[in-house]
Amino acid sequence: MRRKNIRRSNISITGIILIAGLSVLIIGITFAIIQFLGETYGFSPIINLGELDWGESGDAI
Repeated sequence: MRRKNIRRSNISITGIILIAGLSVLIIGITFAIIQFLGETYGFSPIINLGELDWGESGDAI
């Protein structure tokens, strides 16, 4: 019984890691497509840095 419990917990941990990685990949590809279309057609959203030590307020990325 202990082996079955270990296998189930390993599968669930692996499944969680795979689902998290896949969701991050999907979100990243979505943002990349939005950025590409924005730069191509001129409606690219401007991201402001705000008040950070390594960037001045209002600098566009």
